[in-house]
Amino acid sequence: MRLVVPEDAGLAVRKGAVIYGHNPSLVASQILPYTYGIECLELFDPKKHFGGNKINKGGRWYVGNCFKEFVQVNENINVNHRVTHLVTPTESNSYLIVYRTVLLDPKFVTNKECEILGTLFIRIPQDVPLDDQKYNVTFMFGDTELRVIVEDTTTGKEDQLTFNCLK
Repeated sequence: MRLVVPEDAGLAVRKGAVIYGHNPSLVASQILPYTYGIECLELFDPKKHFGGNKINKGGRWYVGNCFKEFVQVNENINVNHRVTHLVTPTESNSYLIVYRTVLLDPKFVTNKECEILGTLFIRIPQDVPLDDQKYNVTFMFGDTELRVIVEDTTTGKEDQLTFNCLK
């Protein structure tokens, strides 16, 4: 390995970027600057969701605007790290909203520190009851990008979004 020690410290960043551009495998892991997750509904728990907006669906109480965490701020992850959660859609037209925040353990996406990265429309079949539909949501961290993949577990069809994590 060649060590570059420039006289001007500002050049270190540029030279590091050039070296990384020529050989990305030099970086084995990264420390995340944000907690990443999606917006979801959770079953109402009075000990956990005081003050949340309750929603009645099928005779069960849920709380909206919850933050479903995939990875935490300051977590050390390997390149091409994947995290997958199984989700069930709650509406016939479903959107997956991806968030990031500097908070370690966010409870709600309505926190002022939560930032929307993007929205992914999920194609929901109308001929299958919502409770019978399951989707694998995968956050895949690679190089400088975050890819969010939503896979229908029945059909295998995928939709995805890619985010530049350097913004």
